[in-house]
Amino acid sequence: MIWKIVFLAAFFFFMFKRSLTYIHIFQQEEYDNVRFFKWILYHFVIDMIGTSLVVITACVLFFLRSSHFAPYSAYAVILLGVSIHEKDPRVSAKKKLAITDRVKRILLISYVVSLSIGIFVTYRAFSTLAILALIHVQPLLLIVGNTLLIPLESRIQKKFWSEASKKVKNLSPHIVGITGSYGKTSVKHILGHVLDCFSPTLITPGSVNTAMGISRVIRTKLERKHKFFIVEMGAYGIGSIARICKLTPPQLAIVTNIGSAHLERFKSIDTVAKAKYELVDFVLKTGGIVITQEDVLSLPPFSSLERDCKDKIIVCGVDRGDIQLSNVTQSLKGLSIELLHGKNRYSFDISLFGLHHAMNAAIAFGAACSLGYNPVDIIHALTSMPQIAHRLEVKQYTPGVVLIDDAYNSNPIGFRSALELLHVMADGKGRRILVTPGLVELGQTHVEEHAQLGALSVNYVDILVAVCPRRIPSFIEAFQGNRSAEQDVVLCNTFKEAEAWISRNVTLGDAVLLENDLPDIYESKFIL
Repeated sequence: MIWKIVFLAAFFFFMFKRSLTYIHIFQQEEYDNVRFFKWILYHFVIDMIGTSLVVITACVLFFLRSSHFAPYSAYAVILLGVSIHEKDPRVSAKKKLAITDRVKRILLISYVVSLSIGIFVTYRAFSTLAILALIHVQPLLLIVGNTLLIPLESRIQKKFWSEASKKVKNLSPHIVGITGSYGKTSVKHILGHVLDCFSPTLITPGSVNTAMGISRVIRTKLERKHKFFIVEMGAYGIGSIARICKLTPPQLAIVTNIGSAHLERFKSIDTVAKAKYELVDFVLKTGGIVITQEDVLSLPPFSSLERDCKDKIIVCGVDRGDIQLSNVTQSLKGLSIELLHGKNRYSFDISLFGLHHAMNAAIAFGAACSLGYNPVDIIHALTSMPQIAHRLEVKQYTPGVVLIDDAYNSNPIGFRSALELLHVMADGKGRRILVTPGLVELGQTHVEEHAQLGALSVNYVDILVAVCPRRIPSFIEAFQGNRSAEQDVVLCNTFKEAEAWISRNVTLGDAVLLENDLPDIYESKFIL
């Protein structure tokens, strides 16, 4: 009897640790049962260590013809050992597990079901196969818990939505909606800085861009003093942005660009454009202004905007537009930008790095102009813009070694801009070192895009440190196929391995580009 209790205690500890590992992934997949299940299948989630130990132990016990209670003690030791070995995502993960109320509810149901199964196995169906099933059933029980909670979560979300909606109507800030395949977070930060120079401005923090995330920001951070509320609007399917617009009705819409960043979800550029257009459609119907850049207008349904709504559209471009970038140069201190607005020409320096940020600054300039602020004052505000954390943020790695931190980037245009910056920052004095796991959410273009970037990188990189190389074989092959004898490739399974290599090998004058850092759901193999 005592060994059965010991086994159950060991199983409960194992269940607790393993459930934290999987709900961390579930949280990053936004509690989407289908996406989480696909993740399980794609990664072929299996505990190789636990399985091997159980099978070996079963064989040993069989040949030794052990006592009836020996398996309980042996399997208890295995479960305890595996549990102790398992990392805690609340502490060790890149994006740490947040123990929210929803997480607690899902875990509670999972624990109750799992423990019930564990008790049944212990007292009624104890066998090697049953132990293996207990080890591997945890992620499926999270899906069960999440499914059972759907009615409750729906009521809670409606309550939070209602509270946030009422607060927005009561405080009536001027709302700016920003969407795009990439660049929206950077434009949000730039415009937020500019407007805050004139009046108190709230922006959605980090990469918060879902309806429930935005409602939380409204309920906890939006105050009467805020004249402007800048809302980043993410599209996770057709209807996502339309839903956010109902919660935070924007008077000004910004569409930064349309590209391949979300093809994993949307499958085609046309569908991406359709999803992003929901913001434009809402703003035009309510008499607002739309700001975008020239490339967006080549895609339907955006292509008819200049013809049908010319007085409601502000276009930023290089060759044409209401605001034109006539000259942009990158230096060791930042960007020098010259833009045309009407008949006026403005030149200014901004402490941002990466040529693509010039268009982001131009869009922010156009947005502030549309809100009635003096162009000269806007330019002055832009010159005081600080760097944006982890978005081509240039800093010192060690004395004499430059680090370009672009860990939050995940798009082809930003990647190309970062490579150009790496070349500039090395300044001919040291080696140009690229650390990258590639990009994510490219869908069917994944192989092609990485092959192009790999071939391009040869022109700007002396040492490629490829993180999680199994994800980007086409990138590595393209780089190796075009490199010279002086250029080198280093393969690292994880970012920690890459960090260790960099710390051991950088020398005075080197420039290191950290181009994207994979979330845990991409980097981890999860063959535990």
